[in-house]
Amino acid sequence: MLNFLKIVGVLVLAPMAVQADVASSGPARMLDGGRIEVGGTVFRLHGVTGVARGAVCGQGRWAWGCGAWLGAELHARYEGRILDCFELFRDSKGMVVGFCLDGGADLGRELVRSGLAYGAEAGAYAQEARRAARMRAGIYALGDRPHLAAGQDSATRRAYWRK
Repeated sequence: MLNFLKIVGVLVLAPMAVQADVASSGPARMLDGGRIEVGGTVFRLHGVTGVARGAVCGQGRWAWGCGAWLGAELHARYEGRILDCFELFRDSKGMVVGFCLDGGADLGRELVRSGLAYGAEAGAYAQEARRAARMRAGIYALGDRPHLAAGQDSATRRAYWRK
């Protein structure tokens, strides 16, 4: 089964690598689960949705600062690691969208699998997202999606994403 998954991973990533225009290699600076800076370029990881640092998971007495936890976890695991990132395209706002490899492993896939970011339900990492949710990994611990803490509004979220 593991070999089958590796083959599927190569088949998914190979077309991306062929389409990739620009490669950037260097130490990682984690911005959130969906954005990373490598070699002076900020990449939005294709198929991955990060969580705002001010996000809260759970409700009532079960609420916890999953956004802050996520930021600390990403920093501990990936900050300064040498990554190879590839540009696939630029979105409507001009942001570089691509994928990064950590020692040959697809970083986006690892983030989603570990519950450190969300994968689109119909995207390349849908299977990993479903598995992380079933396993209650990381941000899926309480089974709900993060939301902004009280007092933070959509303007706060928009300002966060413009950084």
